[in-house]
Amino acid sequence: MPVEELTESSNIHVTNHHLRGLQSWPPVTLKEEQCEWLKTHFSSARSLMDKDSYREAVHALSSYKWHSLPRAQLAMIWSGIEGLFGIDSEITFKLSLGIAKFLGESVEEQRQIFQDTKTLYRARSKAVHGGKIKGDVQNAITESAVLLKRLILRTSERGRIPDIEQLII
Repeated sequence: MPVEELTESSNIHVTNHHLRGLQSWPPVTLKEEQCEWLKTHFSSARSLMDKDSYREAVHALSSYKWHSLPRAQLAMIWSGIEGLFGIDSEITFKLSLGIAKFLGESVEEQRQIFQDTKTLYRARSKAVHGGKIKGDVQNAITESAVLLKRLILRTSERGRIPDIEQLII
């Protein structure tokens, strides 16, 4: 934001853009559809940054690559995913179902998202609790990051944080 808009009550969050993972080379050129998305949803996304869960999800996605350990990367990504939904019991089932309902356009797509989320959440649990992660850890990290990005974008499009109770009932 321009410095002229800062006030005594402004809350400033600084990101060091020289840290690993934020720079892409060569620079990315946005497609027309991406520019249209920004025109339509940027103000909503900016407003959502006042919500802790959204801001923390965005931070998790933008900073997970700074960690050199795959377990830490998964933990960071999933802290963003879990925080968006605020679930405190029956986490695997409710989170998988909530994500499926929030992102899926059809019943078939929702079923696939539900299964994929459960699989990714198992990798997250192994990473956080020190278990042996089955399969390709880098793939689990990449797929989890893609999931978090989809959730952030959909949240921006809807202009509100997902309500787990509405999604699963």
